Amino acid sequence: MGEELQALRSIIDEKTLSILETLANEDGELYLRELAVKAKVPPATTHRIIQKLLDLKIIEKTEIKNLKIYKLSTTKQADFLKKILYSKVNPLDMFLTKLKQVSGVDLAVLHAKAQKSSAFVLVVGDELPIIKINDLSEAIEKEHGFKIKILPLQHDQYDMLAAGHTGYKKVLYRKE
Repeated sequence: MGEELQALRSIIDEKTLSILETLANEDGELYLRELAVKAKVPPATTHRIIQKLLDLKIIEKTEIKNLKIYKLSTTKQADFLKKILYSKVNPLDMFLTKLKQVSGVDLAVLHAKAQKSSAFVLVVGDELPIIKINDLSEAIEKEHGFKIKILPLQHDQYDMLAAGHTGYKKVLYRKE
């Protein structure tokens, strides 16, 4: 996506692109002032850009009495832009990338569906460096506000647990 983003940067002015990036990476709707602050664009300029994006049907406006809130629309054009501009990092993916580099880890299993701010991961190996794994988890929580609860297990413990568990589980990593 790097080439597409570079192309956008060359044809769309920096302030409009900043507003689009902010909206593409936002889970909910934003007030004009919130959008201006997050995009680091003056409110008057944000208002002008919003009007242009509304006309192009790239963003949507919701009015609640005197309040107006904005979000990226669900049009094909907006979806295309979101694919290029979306840059939120998945904290669980970051954790897994680092976990794969830890010696002794043979398997990582998501032991229930990940929530918005937390996940429960079984880490399996016969000689796990538990302190190092907990440090990785704490670093992710500190940086992203996402809590990864770790349950370190040896292979035989995991086999017993897996045999009796009928709920959701997803293998995130298996050492080859």
